[in-house]
Amino acid sequence: GAPLLPTMRSVAVGRRDYVREAASLDSVATDRAGVARVLTAIAGTTRSEVQLEELTLTRNGGNWGADVVATSTGRSTASALVGVDRFYRSLAATITLANRQLVDVVYVSPQAGGNTVLRFHVTFAFNPTTALQ
Repeated sequence: GAPLLPTMRSVAVGRRDYVREAASLDSVATDRAGVARVLTAIAGTTRSEVQLEELTLTRNGGNWGADVVATSTGRSTASALVGVDRFYRSLAATITLANRQLVDVVYVSPQAGGNTVLRFHVTFAFNPTTALQ
């Protein structure tokens, strides 16, 4: 009986380690799926007047930080600002966010046809497992 005890212990330790590794991989897969759903939601908040230019994601523990640069085009500066405002408000209405901030809005230039283009920068944080609940 005694020679089997170390073998049984090593099997038990191996199973425990396997369960931990499987749980860790499952957590990563769930996290990535949540991030993908949030990215889809971000894209869904854009209307025709808003074009996403850059999106940078940074992981910080269980949360992610997002840095979004986009442009809004309108027939006037006021209508382009309405596009910025709609995007900013739609984010919070669609995704549970933390530290949402409109960093800046910059006048780019008039386009052909007299339309105004504004470039804007928004940052926020989210938890992929709770962002869309």
